[in-house]
Amino acid sequence: AKYGNFINYYQFNKPEERVRLLPENFVVRAWTNKHRIVALDIGCNTGELTICLYKYLTSSEGTDVHVLGIDLDAELIQRAQQSNPFPNSVHYMCLDVMDEHCQPTLLTYLKKLQQTHFDITFCFSVTMWIHLNHGDVGLKSFLETTCRYTDFLLLEAQTWKCYRNASRRMRREGKKEFQNLDSLSMNINVVENIRDYIEGKCNMDVYQCFGETVWNRRVTLYKKKLCS
Repeated sequence: AKYGNFINYYQFNKPEERVRLLPENFVVRAWTNKHRIVALDIGCNTGELTICLYKYLTSSEGTDVHVLGIDLDAELIQRAQQSNPFPNSVHYMCLDVMDEHCQPTLLTYLKKLQQTHFDITFCFSVTMWIHLNHGDVGLKSFLETTCRYTDFLLLEAQTWKCYRNASRRMRREGKKEFQNLDSLSMNINVVENIRDYIEGKCNMDVYQCFGETVWNRRVTLYKKKLCS
């Protein structure tokens, strides 16, 4: 899976494992007087985590929640759509965040909900695949664009060890290796590099750290600096 689009992803990376790290009172604290929350889940795979995140956001009574899950794999999106228990509030689209048509499509979705940006964007274990396939420039562009259109960003970035493992897996399976791996300047301390870039170039600050998953990946919430 060159882009991390594993067909059985949630069998070995349970969605509940991520959600259990999030505080119960987050929605109330983050959006005191907001009655509608619009969220984006990037790299949603077959949608199990998207549904868990929707339930998490709706745990606060009286809040109208809409979640859009996107993934570049059409087969995964089809599965997510078929198993969607909340079709009126949770939607899925086959979109590649690195494609030029992605942002206009997302803005059209937001416009229908009378919003100009997402209240929160979820990005779980996506950064490595963008980095490996699109290099430092691609990753930085992704971070800038994503942060521009959201008030909060909940990010789980893969460590450099994950990059090495992904590269070895491609070699072992006899597939073409990631051309960008050896040329990446954001490498050994990639998680810290991403944090520094978001804080330095993307107009966001670390709002809260929620610890690490069983895969030793840090879950960090960023908040837009101009967002009250």
